Amino acid sequence: MSERPAHFLRTIRIERFGAMENRTVGPFEPGINVVFGPNESGKTTTATFIGGVLFGWPDARGARNDYRPVGAERAGTLVFAPTIPGEEEVRCTRVRNAEGIKPDPEPSLLSDIDRETFQTVFSLDSDELRRMGRTTDVTAHLLTAGSGTQVSPAQASSKVDDAIARAFSRSANAPNSIPNLQRSLAKAREDMAAASDKAAELEREDREFSQLKEAREKLSASIARLNGQIRAIAAERERIAHAGAQRERAREDLRKLDEQRAALDADRDALEQRRTGRFPLLDPVEERTLREAIEDAADEHRRLEHALSLADQDLLASQALLDAVRESGAERLTPSHKMRKRTVQSVLSVVLPLLFAGMGAFVFMHGRSIGSLSVTALGAMLVLFAVAMACAALVMLIRPNSVEERVSNQLADAELVVQKDAKKKEACEAALRAHADKTARFLEDEGLGDARGSLHRARALLDEAGDARAEATVLDQRGQAISSQRSQLLRSIERAEEEKREALAALGESGDVTAEELDERLVRRTEQRDAQMRANETANQRYGELAQILSNARKGKDFDLIKLEHSQLKSRYGDALEDLARLLLAKRLLESSITAWEGKSQPAVYQRASELFADMTEGAWTQIRLTAAGSLVVVDAEERTRGPELLSLGTLQQLYLALRVALLLTATNVGRDVPVLCDDILVNFDSGRRVGAARALAALAKQRQVILFTCHEEVVDLMQTADPAANVVRL
Repeated sequence: MSERPAHFLRTIRIERFGAMENRTVGPFEPGINVVFGPNESGKTTTATFIGGVLFGWPDARGARNDYRPVGAERAGTLVFAPTIPGEEEVRCTRVRNAEGIKPDPEPSLLSDIDRETFQTVFSLDSDELRRMGRTTDVTAHLLTAGSGTQVSPAQASSKVDDAIARAFSRSANAPNSIPNLQRSLAKAREDMAAASDKAAELEREDREFSQLKEAREKLSASIARLNGQIRAIAAERERIAHAGAQRERAREDLRKLDEQRAALDADRDALEQRRTGRFPLLDPVEERTLREAIEDAADEHRRLEHALSLADQDLLASQALLDAVRESGAERLTPSHKMRKRTVQSVLSVVLPLLFAGMGAFVFMHGRSIGSLSVTALGAMLVLFAVAMACAALVMLIRPNSVEERVSNQLADAELVVQKDAKKKEACEAALRAHADKTARFLEDEGLGDARGSLHRARALLDEAGDARAEATVLDQRGQAISSQRSQLLRSIERAEEEKREALAALGESGDVTAEELDERLVRRTEQRDAQMRANETANQRYGELAQILSNARKGKDFDLIKLEHSQLKSRYGDALEDLARLLLAKRLLESSITAWEGKSQPAVYQRASELFADMTEGAWTQIRLTAAGSLVVVDAEERTRGPELLSLGTLQQLYLALRVALLLTATNVGRDVPVLCDDILVNFDSGRRVGAARALAALAKQRQVILFTCHEEVVDLMQTADPAANVVRL
């Protein structure tokens, strides 16, 4: 039995994997660990994540789930804690498969295990327990891992098989394989035959090379001369065309300027016709002075109108007062009013005194009759009061009437006020008419007779005068710009004519030559040049080919190289045959060594597997063994033998679980730091056989870290019964 693992999986950090993100699972312990969670809590995702970090993410083949999150990369870290003092923590991280695991854990974690062994023996689920893929290869790898050599015999045998396959490969990546060397030797022999024919041809090509040299020199001189002529014609043709285009553009621009000048004259005439007789054409100073005088007249007009309005209001008020006094006084001075007043005075002066005198006489007589002094005195007083009233009435009748006098005075005052207010209104109206006449004469003198004395219309005419002045200024500026542009265009036409004369002089032409004639001349020169260039190109190409051929021939090494290559190929072919013989011998020796090693190890494996299988099946099956043909069979309690294909699903899974646990217990040097993952492997076991399987996993957990994923509470209880130290992690 080997030493315990140096590391165990402590925690799992899932950054992004499937539906899980930013999750930490753990912590785990070195022995048995039970990860419990309901369906879809992430148990299978976590188990797949561990294998993905160690050996690469799963790829999406067919309908297989690759656990790739939407719009992101799969990523995460496994943290392995040390079990031996002095060892360091190991963190294994993976993002992309192409980048590999970071940091590379070799040789501490994955140096003695490959991906296929991990998936077959270390990562178990209910589907994996139905088969034993490549059983012979996996068993040989595990059983020979403790052979004491640097590489196990099974691994060495696999490498020898790969070397033999490369020796017979026809791929271009295996140049030293026997088929490729045979093809290379055949080609080398063909090259040697062709080299002798080549020597005769070289003499003929040397003579042709000498003739081509002189012909190339003549063609190059002729092409250079034609190129000079073509460049000269093209350049002067371009100058002439440019000058002609410039001249035509200038003439067209002149025509447009003339149209603009005619339109400008028409605008000036329209402006003059619109201005004549309506308003003067003033400069800004005159306009500002005139506007100030108009504003002063407007202020005076508003003042006079305000005074007239006040006078009119005063007249209306005094007239209303006069009417009110007249109405009040007329009512008091009417004859009926006087008669009623006189009647009342007469009644008061006669009737009342008589009434009081009669009452006094009666009271006086009654007082005398009854002998009452007080009553007699009262009667006397009433008589005296009646006499006083009669005297007062007499005075009122003979006194003048003060009301009539007061009413007459009020009427006279009101009429005087009305006359004064009427005179004031007449004076204001006269002043306003005089101001209007003065304003009309002023506007007429200033050339604003169309305003007909209206200050408002005068302002409008001044606005029109300002607009007309601005428009006249714009028209003057346009006229100056047109004149300037016209002068520039005339100079441009003159320069274009001069440039055309210079171009014709450069071509040696005294008269005028059209662009079409120059184009025909240019085409003829170009055709001559192109024909000679094609001939020269053909000569150059052939000259270069011959120069290269003759240069290679003068070096004189091609034939020697061919012979050397042929000799080297023969030597490599002989070495390849010797290497093949050694590989075949090594394969035979390794196969014998593996057979011998398995002969020592397999009995212990199958003995241990038989014990585990008997415990799991409660004694129903007692032995697992290999037949002479190498096939797997099981023996029941009654010594009957059956093949795995005849077993029930649960019994078949128990058989393969027992074999894997026995292999892991025996081959302790393979993947000793890698955890054994079991994803709901007890789902098809009955309650009795689950107990035996739990004991088998507990026995395995004493040598390796075991992580069991389940969604059943009874499985958690079962594992804690089998190993009270079992660590439970809940998702």
